[in-house]
Amino acid sequence: MGSSYILIVEDNEAIATLEKQLLEKESYRVEIASQGFDALKKIREKDYDLIISDFSMPGMSGDEFYHEVKKMDKGLEKRIIFVTGLINDFILSTGNKYIAKPFLNKIFVETIKDFISSQNTSNKQNS
Repeated sequence: MGSSYILIVEDNEAIATLEKQLLEKESYRVEIASQGFDALKKIREKDYDLIISDFSMPGMSGDEFYHEVKKMDKGLEKRIIFVTGLINDFILSTGNKYIAKPFLNKIFVETIKDFISSQNTSNKQNS
């Protein structure tokens, strides 16, 4: 479990720091990008098991970020969990998991753990 790499894409520093602290307590390795463009650069440089992304960000919206990730690596876009105050039709149309802000810390952590666990199970079945 603890070997998973997670990228948080969040322009609100307090929220990004909270998410990082919660996940590091669970032994995940976590990096933060404050906007979509920075996140795309990090994705080009490292493989992430999960991307936790805000939807409303300056410079690049969540849907633009999703489409850019999809162009980069087919399938990686399905490893995005949106964390947002407004669940919209686009988020629902992706079929991706999402967490509504404000969130309970326990719900946030459990959602991430469940996602990583299901990814690990899926990867073992495909091996």
